[in-house]
Amino acid sequence: MYHLGEAGTPLHRKIDIALAVKNDILKNPQAYYLAYRNHKNEWEYVNARYENGWMLASVNRLGDYQIMADTISPKISLTNIDNDLKNDLIRILVQDQETDIARYQVYIDGKWALFEDDYKRDAIFYRVDGIALQRNGSQHHLKVRVWDFCGNCTEKETLFIY
Repeated sequence: MYHLGEAGTPLHRKIDIALAVKNDILKNPQAYYLAYRNHKNEWEYVNARYENGWMLASVNRLGDYQIMADTISPKISLTNIDNDLKNDLIRILVQDQETDIARYQVYIDGKWALFEDDYKRDAIFYRVDGIALQRNGSQHHLKVRVWDFCGNCTEKETLFIY
């Protein structure tokens, strides 16, 4: 752990920090991330990058920082699709325990679909508009890919009737 000044002390502007990765043993250095201990004594993700054994970041507060590793892929739960889509909303839970969700891609029948974020509920959703997807009782293919901030990826596919 790195202790930088008095915890919670705000800075007037961001400062650049470089913290050495001790015991640099991971084959994929992208799995390293920087975390800050917040006022609830919980570790929260800090945007940083790995470069030649160092974690580089611009931070706006002092306190405790720790270099951690995230090698676990995000989780995807298809909440309201179980072969039959009964309403006009596709809702997918996307969760990551360590660094949170960085990006996602969703395809319906091989075509990219614009999903909206609902990060307070760890979800993404798509309101069927009748243009890209029409209710005609046919089978459709849904493919979801989700990445966390360390590049871990999960993919899930399903078929549904709409």
